Amino acid sequence: MKIAAILTLLVVINAGAAKGDNLVVGFNIPAGGSYTVASGINDLGTIVGSYVNTSSQQLGFALAGDSVTTLQMPGNSFTTAQGINDLGEVVGWAGSAGALTEGFVYNNGTFTALAVPGAASTAAFGVNDQGEVVGQYEANGQQYGFIYNNGTFSTVEVPGATGTAVFGINDSGELVGGYCDKTCNSYSLGFAEANGVFTTVKYPGAEGTAVYGVNDVGDLVGSWGTTGIGDFGFVDIAGEMQTVTVGSSTDSAVWGINDSDEIVGFWADPNASFHGFYGSVEPAPEPPTICLFLVAGAFFLAMALAGRRSLSLRAKWTA
Repeated sequence: MKIAAILTLLVVINAGAAKGDNLVVGFNIPAGGSYTVASGINDLGTIVGSYVNTSSQQLGFALAGDSVTTLQMPGNSFTTAQGINDLGEVVGWAGSAGALTEGFVYNNGTFTALAVPGAASTAAFGVNDQGEVVGQYEANGQQYGFIYNNGTFSTVEVPGATGTAVFGINDSGELVGGYCDKTCNSYSLGFAEANGVFTTVKYPGAEGTAVYGVNDVGDLVGSWGTTGIGDFGFVDIAGEMQTVTVGSSTDSAVWGINDSDEIVGFWADPNASFHGFYGSVEPAPEPPTICLFLVAGAFFLAMALAGRRSLSLRAKWTA
């Protein structure tokens, strides 16, 4: 079916940064919808996430080129798609009111349930090209991360943490996520793990950080938050962190990144409606040049790009 998303150019400014304005493309599924969250993107540019239909039902989606596939796990009232690998395998979680949530792997029209034995709930968030799935489960009132590979679940815990969630995994097996220690209040801390070594990731000056995605070169995406300021997405490219703010929104996050540094996420407008977005992190030309962007047949903006890197627009679909 043809995509029902409307693309809107959103100016994204990192206050105080000298690298130039950032741009992303916002979209809704269906057009005019009030809830769309983009949470994963693979190297082919396929985007997955979730949306709410006209019957107020939350469903997953996979957006590839000019077509969108709705994902609904049988026997559940809601479905959330979270991650996708280059083989087209989609992971996420599903459930019904008053019932336990379960993770899933979706491939070629077939859902396979994932449930950690003995867990009260299971959610899958990421999958790499080797088919390793990561996520979070709850048992005895505590949250744990997990890796699922070839039928076996392995628990992941950040040392000293009171709760752990694993949100992403790349093809080298590097993990990213969030955890809470004894000092956590409303915000968690981010982490990256490689070869058994956990490294805390915290956005400078933020109360809390969560890392949602990692690509095969180790670039990170996530969100940071501070009480009274809001929650904002960020990218960490080659160790250089930059905030991704969407207009005047104080509630946004970057959830996915692929090996081309294409990113996806969501933002909330003043009416508390959620919208997906897509952007691309690229080196900005030097000396600064004027870039013209054309979206959905209309000329919106001309701006100068400066500095080493910025988020620049690449329109992928037409309404």
